[in-house]
Amino acid sequence: MRATASAPTRPARPIWITSVADDTEHAVTHDAMAAGFTDNTGTYRALCRATVIPPAMTEPPGARCPICRAILRNYRRRR
Repeated sequence: MRATASAPTRPARPIWITSVADDTEHAVTHDAMAAGFTDNTGTYRALCRATVIPPAMTEPPGARCPICRAILRNYRRRR
């Protein structure tokens, strides 16, 4: 039996998290959040592949990452 390639599926509604590395809010999937919890680094991989280092939860959100937004917009267009 041969596996066939399929189009990437849209990630479940991502969580937007501001990173202190660039003061930008990035889209992080639930799977990436779980991986960050499991590896005990406290960092998460965003859709744009940036490493998100979250600030204190009292910090206001930053501007949303244009690359993460474009990735999510492309998933919506494929529907």
